[in-house]
Amino acid sequence: MRTVFHLIKTYPQQAFLLVFNTGVFAWLQLAGQAILNQFGWSQSLMANSPDWLQGLAGGSLDRLHGLISSGPIAWLVASLILTLIIRFVKGLIKWTLFILIILVGLYLIGQYQGALG
Repeated sequence: MRTVFHLIKTYPQQAFLLVFNTGVFAWLQLAGQAILNQFGWSQSLMANSPDWLQGLAGGSLDRLHGLISSGPIAWLVASLILTLIIRFVKGLIKWTLFILIILVGLYLIGQYQGALG
């Protein structure tokens, strides 16, 4: 338990995103199941779905059910991958700015070396 609290204090943004994504995952899973239970496993599910969803599922009930069932897992995986990408880009930008500041400093020292000496 102490390790978990240490990780939360060390990485608060990632901990919040994990909790948020878990909540969205659970909501999407329950909403998808509620849709399937309300319309049932019949042609009415395909008839009541929007045209873009019918096109995405190819007019097949099995593919529509698979699409609705896999939505929460796809959200969870994609959001965690995006979190890793954002963390990497943030670090890359930080190092780029750090190196840029050092290079500008070295350039200014080189330009005004006569005034300094």
